[in-house]
Amino acid sequence: MSAARGVQLPTLLQYGLQIPAGFGGAPVAYAGRPNLNPSIVWNGEIGYDRALPAIDSTLRTAVFSQRIDDIVAWSFGAPLSFASTGAPVFFSSNVGYSTAVGLEIGIKGANPHGFRWNVSYAAVSTTDHTSLNRGPVPTGIVEYAHATPKNVVIAGLGYTYENLELDLMTRWQSTYLDYRLNANRSAIQPINVNNYVLFNARAGYRITENVTVALVGQQFNSPRLAQTAGPPVERRIIASVTLRL
Repeated sequence: MSAARGVQLPTLLQYGLQIPAGFGGAPVAYAGRPNLNPSIVWNGEIGYDRALPAIDSTLRTAVFSQRIDDIVAWSFGAPLSFASTGAPVFFSSNVGYSTAVGLEIGIKGANPHGFRWNVSYAAVSTTDHTSLNRGPVPTGIVEYAHATPKNVVIAGLGYTYENLELDLMTRWQSTYLDYRLNANRSAIQPINVNNYVLFNARAGYRITENVTVALVGQQFNSPRLAQTAGPPVERRIIASVTLRL
């Protein structure tokens, strides 16, 4: 069993951003607030591990929950307000709270013949209680309910023979919603990031007890993969030398 409490402070821009109306053609102003409250993050988890000697594995299960109070929204994604002069302005704001509950189950093991394996599944359900996304214009920079994949599957297989190490890992995650500025940078645009499968591979060789060289291929199943609303992630090949003292 575990419990934790964290504090996420607003950034200096969220405290003091000042963009006057008319800047860049925008009819409204954007401003920070110096009296923002920090976000408080609460986490709790109950986990249980059970050995499965018949298959040289360990079953791991967990249920978890999280709550974020006083979520801080950037002025670019906050509800519209009006200054004392009546001018329209978007202020950085504390916009409410969000809750999440989930579970994870997996098996991890290894046998004397050099094989190792792992497979796990995680599911999470997130609910927002905020003042965002209630109007015709999306204001979802801190919208968590649809911005987190609800399902994730991870699996891996490895083999060690004398000094040679081979590993293959795959990850699948479900569709989620991300946000970016539109083409003319005048509004926030929601983007669906489709579910995807990611494959990584590693080949390593232990030269001595303390020195290992390795070659890692990340995302080798696709040269370009959309993992966020930003630019696609490109395939990468990484060579490394590890020294253990």
